Amino acid sequence: MGLGWARPGWLAQLARVRRELVQGLAALRDPVKLLASIGCSLGAWGAELLPVRVLSTALGYQLSLPQLVLALAVLNIGIIVPVSVANLGVYEAALAFGLSRSGIPLPTAVAVATLHHALQLVGTNLGAAALSLWVAGRRWLCRVPDAVPGEG
Repeated sequence: MGLGWARPGWLAQLARVRRELVQGLAALRDPVKLLASIGCSLGAWGAELLPVRVLSTALGYQLSLPQLVLALAVLNIGIIVPVSVANLGVYEAALAFGLSRSGIPLPTAVAVATLHHALQLVGTNLGAAALSLWVAGRRWLCRVPDAVPGEG
């Protein structure tokens, strides 16, 4: 019914996205890949939960696992659509809101969220810088000189 009103390219794009999604999900039919995917997802959540727990505990708020999961679920929903560079502001607001729903006063929740995001950005940027230096070093070591001196 509404398909008649759609722009001509939209249906083709929608079909392409559907095809790519089905193709990407096909990898999860393999039990090894599925378990690896679940393990990596749980590891990523654990890597998020631990710093939030440490920061909130350091400020005197001992959150339970369900409270931490609630805060991170709100964060993940809040940053689904990136609206700023590195989600600055949105990340902090979403996590602070989730932490405040978990029992931490809003000013403290904002402090925890801001520090958590800052640490995450520093870690990510240091890792990217180290990888860039490693790649640049490998390129430098493996370069081939334009001409061999003394020949020609």
